Amino acid sequence: MNSADVIVVGAGPTGLALACELALAGVRCRVLERRAEEPNITRAFAVHARTLELLDARGMADDVLLRGVRIDSVAPVPGASLELEILDSRYPM
Repeated sequence: MNSADVIVVGAGPTGLALACELALAGVRCRVLERRAEEPNITRAFAVHARTLELLDARGMADDVLLRGVRIDSVAPVPGASLELEILDSRYPM
């Protein structure tokens, strides 16, 4: 087994993005994932503003936006809503 400077635990979107950024910076990393099989569900049902900002830094946000559905507000519980358009971001959604 090769040595690594950093161990990334979890091969979900965040772990894989981190591993890619580390590799681009020349850091040797190893990704550890507990699951042996691909799940039939996902917990990642949305791409948030900060995620789009990070993808934009790598020139990938526009492709994601072309395939997604823009949501400008959410109602996490009955009677409450959050207007995402107020976010201080290039991607207020």
